Amino acid sequence: MGSNSNHDSASPLHGPATGTLGVYVGAYKSVVTRLINNLRHTPGEPIWQRNYYEHIIRNNDDLDQIRRYIQSNPLHWQTDQDDLP
Repeated sequence: MGSNSNHDSASPLHGPATGTLGVYVGAYKSVVTRLINNLRHTPGEPIWQRNYYEHIIRNNDDLDQIRRYIQSNPLHWQTDQDDLP
């Protein structure tokens, strides 16, 4: 096995592969974060939800499960531990 010197695949040390959707999403989030923090005068403040991950909707069952989650999620906000001081 040879080494991959151009880092085309994702790895914890190098992030998503060049030209992938992950690269574009990361760039978008970075630009938007800077713009929001410039407007708010809050440099370095996190904007995006922690531990969020994208999910590809592959079929109607996936879509239905996501719809149920979205509809029921607000019911759990009062007990959400992430927003407690």
